[in-house]
Amino acid sequence: PQGFEVKPMFEGTLPGSPPVEMVAFSREIAEVSRQADGVRIIIDETGEQLQLIKKALLQTAHVDTSLDAEARALESRLLDLRQMAYGNEQQDELGEPVPHSIGRRLSSAYMGTILSTYGPTPNHQQTLAIAKEELAEVKAGLTQLVDVDLQAFEEKLDAAGVPWTPGRAVPD
Repeated sequence: PQGFEVKPMFEGTLPGSPPVEMVAFSREIAEVSRQADGVRIIIDETGEQLQLIKKALLQTAHVDTSLDAEARALESRLLDLRQMAYGNEQQDELGEPVPHSIGRRLSSAYMGTILSTYGPTPNHQQTLAIAKEELAEVKAGLTQLVDVDLQAFEEKLDAAGVPWTPGRAVPD
């Protein structure tokens, strides 16, 4: 084995960030992306869980109709969180202008720096900061919905005798 020192072949027109800062920025993007991926999975799984609950409510005789309304309200809140996180995906697929989503911001910060030796620009740093701020807001809303409101709703379902659905606690 022999040690060596890596040096840039060319000097950039503008002075760039030190490699340590570039690596730190890449790691920060990776961490925020990891969290955003987790949020997407939780949103998807919670949406599936609410669909199964709504189906169980339809199949249950003599159930309080306010449970149907509460299930729809939870689903509506979840859809709002999905749109906050990922924008209106249907409009985006059609090429219509949509507000920037967390995913789009992360992609912009990543793609703008991945092949660059300059490092993150102030625009890339601001884009990542906005994505982190928006993700924190979505995470807070999702935590409230899943860990507090949905669990309380599931307790009401159990008390009403609604059939068990996946994602709920082990039935008594």
